[in-house]
Amino acid sequence: MKLSLKRSLKYDLDFFPSSLLQRAQEILGNQFTNLPKRYQTGYTKVFWNYYAVSGKSRHKKDKGSFAMGAQEVKNHFTDAKYFLMINNHGYYLTPFRTRYGVRHSKYKLTQEKEQDSVYYPPTEWVIKTIKSSPKLRHFNGYQLSEQIIELMNDWYKKDKDKDIDKHGLVNHKGQSIYEVVQENGGSIFRDKSSTSIQVNINVDVKININSLLQHKKSLESVFQYLKNHNIDSVTKDSNEWMTINHIINNNDNNHIEKNSSATPGRLGQEKVKTNYISPLKSLLSKDIKTESIEHRINEINRLIVTARECGDSIVPVTYYEANTGRYFASNGTLQGYRKSVRYAALSGCYEYDIEAAHQNILLQVLKRMGVDFPELIVMKDYVANKSQTRKQLAKDLQTDISIVKHIINAVTYGGTLCKHKEHCQLPEICNHDKALIQRVVNHKWFKAFALVFDRAHKHLVGKNKKIINAVGIESETKKKVSDMAHILQGYERQILDAIIKHSDRDSVALLVHDCVVFYERQSTSNLSEIVKKETGFKLEFSEDKYINE
Repeated sequence: MKLSLKRSLKYDLDFFPSSLLQRAQEILGNQFTNLPKRYQTGYTKVFWNYYAVSGKSRHKKDKGSFAMGAQEVKNHFTDAKYFLMINNHGYYLTPFRTRYGVRHSKYKLTQEKEQDSVYYPPTEWVIKTIKSSPKLRHFNGYQLSEQIIELMNDWYKKDKDKDIDKHGLVNHKGQSIYEVVQENGGSIFRDKSSTSIQVNINVDVKININSLLQHKKSLESVFQYLKNHNIDSVTKDSNEWMTINHIINNNDNNHIEKNSSATPGRLGQEKVKTNYISPLKSLLSKDIKTESIEHRINEINRLIVTARECGDSIVPVTYYEANTGRYFASNGTLQGYRKSVRYAALSGCYEYDIEAAHQNILLQVLKRMGVDFPELIVMKDYVANKSQTRKQLAKDLQTDISIVKHIINAVTYGGTLCKHKEHCQLPEICNHDKALIQRVVNHKWFKAFALVFDRAHKHLVGKNKKIINAVGIESETKKKVSDMAHILQGYERQILDAIIKHSDRDSVALLVHDCVVFYERQSTSNLSEIVKKETGFKLEFSEDKYINE
């Protein structure tokens, strides 16, 4: 049955530190404060988001520039032409006129000279470094000016005990993040699905500052070594990797393997196998890249500054719905940060992950439909022996288990096993290693695994022009990859909502797509029972405890 579920997201969830806006007003003076408020907040968000250029924000053509698209410019400045006027071409500010006369405290932005208007030269607070092609829809590249970098350096270093604005994070309307979340009824904002707003969690995430600082110290030691030796990447288990391991362990840290092995635990009468994972265990589990280390340090710095602005050891995190229904975090994102940073920030917390989530869900959905075919034996074997299968595939392909996992997930959504960048995700997942790509494409197991999803797509989608997933979000059928993602992520969201619905808001730390992080230990069997009762899926959960270094 088709549901009328389209909602309008009435909230502005693009928040920034209010004290940064105040600092910009103080340092940049009248040229900043005389701008209409929307442009002041637009610039502040650009300063906040791109002070540290790393990871996804970095432009592909210039590592020293950040990428900003036309839509983002429009969101910040209402129209790209206004941004260009202020930043690059020069502009006029004209006082507002009322029946009582001219208001010199409030101005409108104009391109041409008007009565009582004052001309301002271009600010050049943001410098364009790369011009994109509009036809190719690439992002332009930018850098912050030296003046803004100096402003940000001073603001980052400010005394946490002085001049802290009580509003913390605000949007361009001046609403604090807490006002918006309270009005919404929780930190999850929905405008696409049918899920009740009552199924929600708290906005504040308690983080472990000491653990973050300790991890940062280790990262800085590694980063300094890599830079001193002009190294961009270190292969796992190589001599250089062993040297880095030695540097870390001599940095007054506990040994990486401490408490890292899987050990049985007890929760009431329930036997639970708990895996203990630390930030450094995650860092040293694969190849090490200089850029990735720098990215982690930037993430930690941002978390610490956010906590400073919002109160000691607190980072507010809001969530919005993607087109498939998946919850994506914004602001103190944590969810999208590198795992080692997440483990350090949430040291002491427990992560509960659905075992072989999408493959298990797909098998049960097909069973409900009464669908079976010979190729499903490969999927059933994988669900039953996930860990062993991944290890064997990693050995066969001569690569890391994490890469194997990424390939399996890509194929699960209907991705094809091909060699060409424009046709599939495989080259990017394999870091463009042609030999590895060839081994994957020729591997019998992956060929059989991919065939399962080709057959499953015919049963789940067939010739339908539109599909509605488990949380009521409709999508036009496009490619197998997007179709399967829409269906499977809808079920994934349904399962996540069931857990949220039956959990104390104060107990949930973070949502990470197919898993939930809790402050306290949970019963895995209880989580399975909740999901079974609410959704009908019979699923098991793994338990990981984040520990300090």
